[in-house]
Amino acid sequence: MTQGRQFVVVLLAAGILGAATGFLWAASEFWLWPVVKHTHPADVASKLGTTKGEPRAVVDNPVYDFGVLDEHAKGRHEFVIRNEGTAPLRIEQGSTTCRCTTSLVNQKTVEPGQQTTVAVEFDLKGFSGPYSQSATIFTNDPRNPRIVLSVRGKVVKAIQAIPTELVFTRVPSGQQVSAEFRLVGYRPTPLEIQGYEWSDTNSARFFEVELRPISPSELRDQEGASGGVVGKLVLKPGLPLGTFNQKLRFRTNYPEAPQVELPVRGTIAAEISIVSRGWDESRSLLRLGTFKSARGFEHRFLIRVSRSLADRVAFSVAEVFPDFVQVQVEQPRPLGDAPALLVPVVLKFPKGCPAGNYLGIEGQPGGRILFKTGVPEAPELQINLSFLVESE
Repeated sequence: MTQGRQFVVVLLAAGILGAATGFLWAASEFWLWPVVKHTHPADVASKLGTTKGEPRAVVDNPVYDFGVLDEHAKGRHEFVIRNEGTAPLRIEQGSTTCRCTTSLVNQKTVEPGQQTTVAVEFDLKGFSGPYSQSATIFTNDPRNPRIVLSVRGKVVKAIQAIPTELVFTRVPSGQQVSAEFRLVGYRPTPLEIQGYEWSDTNSARFFEVELRPISPSELRDQEGASGGVVGKLVLKPGLPLGTFNQKLRFRTNYPEAPQVELPVRGTIAAEISIVSRGWDESRSLLRLGTFKSARGFEHRFLIRVSRSLADRVAFSVAEVFPDFVQVQVEQPRPLGDAPALLVPVVLKFPKGCPAGNYLGIEGQPGGRILFKTGVPEAPELQINLSFLVESE
């Protein structure tokens, strides 16, 4: 008897739970329908049904190629969407592949036989080279509920330097070398160079620049280019041994790019080198670390000279920065049986020297020492210093 009553109670509970579930489902359909309608037009169309035909969304060209565009431009194209169906076509804006891309639906309801446009804009700022972006559009066309509209092309700078920098690797001291470059303009107005200057005026006398107009045949590989110049940079003998860094700044006739820079760097090599802990040959940089002003600091290093220069070399200090750094060049000594000579150098930072940042980063100047060598083909040797003096 007890088991029978339990069975009846279970059946009643199941019935009540089923009725409640059905009620909640119907209520959710009623109350949530506007949200679904806003987010998924295709789902809404299927719920409503069509009594007099159905819409048909047609886009002849869903991909548009802008070709070559300047980095300062904004790409905009209007795609045409036609309704070739027999019921109103509803269109809603969806997502894009990048925040740099936006879409705008001109008309959200399109009657049969009519058309509308969807504008897709692409902000080119910060882009370089080929690109491809897209925007998604939702419709109530059951055969085409999701349309992807794509834009593509190539972004180029108003002026492009080819190559982007000039690098001279281990140029023998006393030797003259040269390199060729091009400055190409991509604006409708042909590029004109109205002058140039060097970032480091102290070493500018060792560089010579020659410019000539670029020929049509030399522009064939530069899609979208309107003109430019071909340049020749001559590096003359006399630069100090070690690395050098220059910037050649050209003035142009382009308002959006009035100046273009061409970095120039390299190394002047000879039979003279530095032997030291913390030495970075690629930058001619001697890293000394951090020390306290009250304690001072001392560092020793060696200048290695080949025997072929041993009879002529005579090191002397020409410049020191900062001026509290004391530089002492000691007597050379032979390197055993090796064909080389070692010249000891002592750097002294006296106790109580001013605290300061001479790391050469974040806009702070680094230290440097300029030696005279007494050798005509390599008259100077520059050593850059990186150090930090802390106060107590």
